[in-house]
Amino acid sequence: MKKCITPVELQKLRNSIEDVVVMDVRTPEEYSAFHLPGSMNVPLALFKLESFQPPVGVVVVTVCNSGGGRSELAADLLNLAGGTPAFYLDGGIRRWQQERDLEEDLVRVQPV
Repeated sequence: MKKCITPVELQKLRNSIEDVVVMDVRTPEEYSAFHLPGSMNVPLALFKLESFQPPVGVVVVTVCNSGGGRSELAADLLNLAGGTPAFYLDGGIRRWQQERDLEEDLVRVQPV
């Protein structure tokens, strides 16, 4: 199973199904500075499988700053527990911001 998804794939997933939970595993300070719309903050340091049990059938996407560190670990833990597929956001919040900024720049320069 593929473990990571790109920001574009995340947006497509969110547009295609309702049951997507975006779990930001950064610290509360990092989360309050900037986070993906609709995400929930579950810091990895406080993460316990017993306290976070998404309903069966929900897809979980974990997010950290650069993708592949904290978010990959959280996705691995969720996948090991079973019950719901979990992915981590490749490139994390930084890549999401870069791609979003690029998209906004493209929209601004298109002729009216």
